Amino acid sequence: MVKELVEDRLNQHVLDPACGSGTFIAEAVAHFFDAAKQSGLHPKQVLDRLRAAVTGIDVHPVAVHLARSAWALAAKPAILAVKESGYDASGTVPVYLGDSLQLRFNPGNMFAAHEVRIAVEDEQNTELVFPAALVEQADNFDALMGDASEYIEHGEDPFVALDDHQVNDLQERQTLTETLKKLQELHTQGRDHIWAYYSRNLVRPVTLARRKVDVIIGNPPWLKYSNTTSTLRVELERQSRNFYGIWVGGKYAPVQDVAGLFFSRCADLYLRDGGLIGMVMPHSALRAGQYAKWRTGAWNARRAGISLLVDFTLKVAWDLEQLEPNTFFPVPSSVIFAQRCDADSPARPLAGNIEQWQGATGADNIQRVTIPLVDTSTVSPSQYGSYAREGATIRPTRLFFVEETGNPAIIQAGQTVTVNPRQGAQDKEPWRSLDLTAITGQSIEIKHVFDVHLGETLVPYVVLQPLKAVLPVRKDDAEIPTSEDGVGGIRIGGLERRMRDRWQTINHLWETNKTEANKLCLSQQLDYFGKLSAQLNWQQDPSKRPVRVAYSKSGIPTAALLPDDSTIVAYSLYWVACKEIQEANYLLGIINSQALYDAATPLMAKGQFGSRDLVKQIWKLPIPGFDASNPLHLAISTAGEAAAAGAAKQLEQLRQDRPKLTVTIARRELRKWLRASAEGKAVEEGVGKLLGAG
Repeated sequence: MVKELVEDRLNQHVLDPACGSGTFIAEAVAHFFDAAKQSGLHPKQVLDRLRAAVTGIDVHPVAVHLARSAWALAAKPAILAVKESGYDASGTVPVYLGDSLQLRFNPGNMFAAHEVRIAVEDEQNTELVFPAALVEQADNFDALMGDASEYIEHGEDPFVALDDHQVNDLQERQTLTETLKKLQELHTQGRDHIWAYYSRNLVRPVTLARRKVDVIIGNPPWLKYSNTTSTLRVELERQSRNFYGIWVGGKYAPVQDVAGLFFSRCADLYLRDGGLIGMVMPHSALRAGQYAKWRTGAWNARRAGISLLVDFTLKVAWDLEQLEPNTFFPVPSSVIFAQRCDADSPARPLAGNIEQWQGATGADNIQRVTIPLVDTSTVSPSQYGSYAREGATIRPTRLFFVEETGNPAIIQAGQTVTVNPRQGAQDKEPWRSLDLTAITGQSIEIKHVFDVHLGETLVPYVVLQPLKAVLPVRKDDAEIPTSEDGVGGIRIGGLERRMRDRWQTINHLWETNKTEANKLCLSQQLDYFGKLSAQLNWQQDPSKRPVRVAYSKSGIPTAALLPDDSTIVAYSLYWVACKEIQEANYLLGIINSQALYDAATPLMAKGQFGSRDLVKQIWKLPIPGFDASNPLHLAISTAGEAAAAGAAKQLEQLRQDRPKLTVTIARRELRKWLRASAEGKAVEEGVGKLLGAG
């Protein structure tokens, strides 16, 4: 990023307004010094220019100390060269503690011509006034305010600091005298002597804003507005909405974050016309709806009278989401560049193509692939999004999922099976280690044992053997027998006798071991958001849409037809009810295709641990409802049916060849077959045409 933005290394002023521990600062200093070594400048000139060339600000005191150290270590060759030439190399490192957003200042009247004013925000509307000319002398001003603060803290005369630092201009001296009196009063009132330090740091961003920089670079805070304190949130939202007009709100309000505002405000406060800014941004800045107004590059709001325009097209943005492992940031990242426009230049939005980086993080052979930028907030959604339903929660899995076992009794009670709790690879504590002796080797009525499909029972076009779960509802019942006064929210009389005992046992385990934050009773947990009830209702009346397709929630798109209406779809899957088998085969072909995956990939967000939440994106694609009179739809349906039949045969052969066939191997081998087979190629051809890729 430094090399991309800083081309005239000896003459450009670079600012990192959120410098943290100084990563960008150190790189910018080293970049400057590499050019200075070839310039023929005297070492003193090099160091003086360097102090003016690379500046940092951060709001955290510890970060500032680290960034100052980073600056000094990177500048060590220049500092040593000055000392060796016989000159004094001492001076302030240009990294300052301060609020780059300047939330206490209105950009319209940030400072008068000769003064910098800070509002204390007390009942007396106290203002601290500083001579602008003195504030701009960073070394002298910082030392002056540091000494004055020490004198106030120890009850000594702070006005001595004016003589110590030779403040001889009468107007400046009078202004500072009044300010020091107010600082003394604030300390006397218990408002703390820190105001002297605070003032020194607060004015630094203001003075930096008076002489605009050539380049802004860095990594702004990635913080949702909703995660800030109420007072700060109000001010941040006010600036986003009223100053720059980038607030989207509505359904995007919960995910609106500060990074976009930080980018805009720093460009406004510190960047000269024609200057460049580049920042590491959340990946959502490239595509998501909460950044839609920000991506226009025209940041203005009538209420504030501010009009700030940038050109996002001068340098292509970097999409870093595909780097693996992608765990450096909590969410995937991007790098976005812009140039501040002058009064005669139009804003240019973030659109067109971007560079997607592919490969191993930190490797030398990263590939940069040009891809189109897709604005997910403008993609026309498919009607199938309204039909898709998430599978039932059925958690904790150890309390519900079972494996049938033999019964040692000579005579097994009629219409019952003996079950043990199922141990799954995804079980979490405390449930994984829980003593479940009370429900081990237990007989249970068959009408309470359901076939259930999870992600681990789904491969392309085919479902594997379903799992078993014991649920507090009878097969063929349309509703769970819930009751506010019942045990765990269940009316015990609505269950068979053995199921009653089991339910009371697992309800006790739930109440004893669930987290304090979880206020749900067990039936509410099981039927969270009605996901189980929706399937029971469909089973009672599937006539309008009698065929179901299940598909994976995340990972590579995987879908299969559900041949049994009585099976339950669980939490790692979604399901769509179709009008007819032709429509189901149409969706099977689409969801299992590589063409869909390629089209959905630019829309998919990667989470902290790399998984893709596919379900949120595939129905954002323009997938039309099935139309039997449309030849392309029929072709995809026919190809999907053939692929399903072929996949079933391939799976059977795999089972014969590999007695210990796992779902991972089955998926891998079936996808390999689909890529090479005529059936798979027919699907890709049809879906590619449907999605505009063929």
